[in-house]
Amino acid sequence: MEALIAYIVFAITTGICSWLFYYRPVLKEARELNINNSFTRSPILSSLVYTTISTLIAPIVFIPLFNPMQGMAFVTALRREMLKQD
Repeated sequence: MEALIAYIVFAITTGICSWLFYYRPVLKEARELNINNSFTRSPILSSLVYTTISTLIAPIVFIPLFNPMQGMAFVTALRREMLKQD
């Protein structure tokens, strides 16, 4: 039971950190560039979906958080998708 609780805490923390360090800055950049897409029209919903998915796949998202090269590649891919106009 303790291992399950530890994993749940790890997963939620990873999801929130991923949102804070990756998603939020790219969303802010998209809003500053006046990008009009589903991310900027519904930022709360898209943030909730991103955080939930990041929590569910926490072991995969954990790697870019602590590996700078993987993190840069992750941000580049995220930026490429979020800066597209609808």
